[in-house]
Amino acid sequence: MYRLQATVTFILISSLVACGGGGGGSAFQTPVVTDTTPPTITLSGDAEMRVEQGTEFTDPGASANDDTDGQITVSVSGIVDTATAGVYTLTYTATDAAGNEASTERVVTVSDTTAPTVTLIGSSSITLEANTAYTEQGATAVDSVDGTLEVVITGSVESAPGTYTLSYTATDTAGNSTQAERTVTVLEPQPPEPAQPIIIEAEDFSSQSGTQIEGPGIGYFDNDDWLKYEAVDFGDGGHNSITFNLAVDNSYAGGKITVRLGSLSGTVIAEHTVEATGGWTNYVSQSTTINESLAGTNDIYLQGSKSSGGIANIDYFVFDEVEPQLSSIEVSPKNVRVEPSMSHQFSVTALDQFGEDFELTANQVINWTATEGSIDLDGYFSATGDIQQSAVFIDASISSTIKSMDEDLVGCSDMHFFGAKPLQAIRVARTKRSGLGAGLCTMTQVTMLQS
Repeated sequence: MYRLQATVTFILISSLVACGGGGGGSAFQTPVVTDTTPPTITLSGDAEMRVEQGTEFTDPGASANDDTDGQITVSVSGIVDTATAGVYTLTYTATDAAGNEASTERVVTVSDTTAPTVTLIGSSSITLEANTAYTEQGATAVDSVDGTLEVVITGSVESAPGTYTLSYTATDTAGNSTQAERTVTVLEPQPPEPAQPIIIEAEDFSSQSGTQIEGPGIGYFDNDDWLKYEAVDFGDGGHNSITFNLAVDNSYAGGKITVRLGSLSGTVIAEHTVEATGGWTNYVSQSTTINESLAGTNDIYLQGSKSSGGIANIDYFVFDEVEPQLSSIEVSPKNVRVEPSMSHQFSVTALDQFGEDFELTANQVINWTATEGSIDLDGYFSATGDIQQSAVFIDASISSTIKSMDEDLVGCSDMHFFGAKPLQAIRVARTKRSGLGAGLCTMTQVTMLQS
């Protein structure tokens, strides 16, 4: 609050007034006013202001009014450097015509309160197949004051299936921080895609020795005869079975078809013993296991071996991948000698069609039976004291609680054909089974000592 002050000075002025020839006079005083009140300054905007570092500052200014002179000019002194954080003071001054001066101040604080911007390189969500290495793509960070900043990455991606989080953090010199995240999901391992069947018409050979075209394929396939099929593409492999559609008279069964890789002296990948089909025109599919890994492009040779007579007429053969299935079971031990009232535990070894161990599922149950004594579901056999015979027979079979199976029919359009002649009526049905029904049995013998 400014206070108005005024001083009035009286000046005595003497004046001589003559009238006529005589003299006489009178005296009076005239007041003079002096301005000693300074102007009033009003700031536009706040007296304390904050400005983001690196931005432009515009002074809102101020106005001044004087009781005598009215609106007068305001001068400003001081600077605000928005490139540098700090506290700056601006002084506003106004002076009236009488030389009365007034001033006021504005305080401007320049500071960096804006966090950096972090930008991920690549997607913020990545999915990896199992057993695939993660490659870090990184991130960039830019700050309005500091420019390009370093990005600190925390977290890791393991090879085990799961979801992992990576954090990307950037901090400027003012302490402002920004964080971005990337999630990486590692999938569970998936079973490989089954190899597609490769169907080869027997008559589509590239060269041969000793055979003739016969019926739907080749015939007169005898001892030391051979057929060559060039550049059969097995892709990534996985084929573990070869199936021949062939015919042979019952009296000629027993010959062998040897499948070789690369040449007539190349690696033997399969050997099939021909079973009787009921006649030279009665074609039946017979399969055998491939015992070598196949991949890429290879020449395939079929070679016949038999002491005398024809081996088979062959229509076509198929390389395929079949799933392991329960083929047989063996009770162990096969022979046990125990005394009456003693006990023993038996176990079962399950084999697939390739002769490899087959792991029974939780849905598959071992059924045990004993002609004398008792045997429980776990294979514990207990003899009784009144056994009247010298041998006890133990049976085991596998039953399954699976009531249905999924069938995946692969049509001709999904198969790989070799040779120019397409198959007209062949469809391969691949059956996926989680278990088999009862009926696969074996037997062992427990010899009892008579008391």
